Amino acid sequence: MSGVYQAEIVSNNSIDNEAYLLTLKAPEIARASMPGNFVQLKIEMADGGFWRRPFSVLDTDGGNIKILYKPLGKGTLALTKFPPGKIVSVIGALGNSFSFPSRDSMIILTGGGIGVPPLYNLAKHLIKSDYNPRNIHFFNGAAGHDSIVYLEESAELGINVYAVTEDGSMGIKGYVTDGVKQFLNGMSKTSLSNEPVMYACGPMPMLRAVGLMVSEYDVYCEMALEALMPCGFGICMGCVVMARDDKSVEGFSYKRVCREGPVFRADDIIWETDGKKWLNY
Repeated sequence: MSGVYQAEIVSNNSIDNEAYLLTLKAPEIARASMPGNFVQLKIEMADGGFWRRPFSVLDTDGGNIKILYKPLGKGTLALTKFPPGKIVSVIGALGNSFSFPSRDSMIILTGGGIGVPPLYNLAKHLIKSDYNPRNIHFFNGAAGHDSIVYLEESAELGINVYAVTEDGSMGIKGYVTDGVKQFLNGMSKTSLSNEPVMYACGPMPMLRAVGLMVSEYDVYCEMALEALMPCGFGICMGCVVMARDDKSVEGFSYKRVCREGPVFRADDIIWETDGKKWLNY
């Protein structure tokens, strides 16, 4: 069950490629959190910024939760200045979570940019649940080697990790979906007898490309959507997406990323006509 908590900052350190790792003492959230869940963090700013910011949970450690973020706006830039010992208001754990696949599945994690945290969290939970780490394949995509995050830490889990960069400066050259397609195309029919299951998180253009890809390859996929979430409770309706709905006369309904999500089946999301201008990917 989610709640509003006053959490102490344990650490807030710059790590690699302009990313920061924030650790909060929040035992209630740590106990309840599952891969795919998020929290809403209140960031106090000089200009009196009002809305909370959503962050995926990267990991839990005892009574602590860990958040991986990049200072991409004034809110997260302000957050980089928060020192250890500071008390912040946090709501969580929020949203739904990824389902676990069958144990003989080939598990493909597809992450782009700062969409890596819930996938790392999922991989760690799967391994704790005695899934074979060699059956887990993590594709970590970014623009270049200087923007890829949490690559080495993911490899330390003992899973298969692949870097994919748009400029070719590290690993496979191209979009992260290009790397996944190469992997699927290279698998023999015998290897694919272990049913592939995909989990994805990243920018909306990337997720749209993933949705089209899994439809082409007929692969089951769950994705954690990224969206602005002014409230996090489903009240403001500021984070809706169009999803297929057999119970609706129109055949679709608007789902709140913060409430019905953030995790959705890829084949439930309607990308082409949901009123948003998704960029090519």
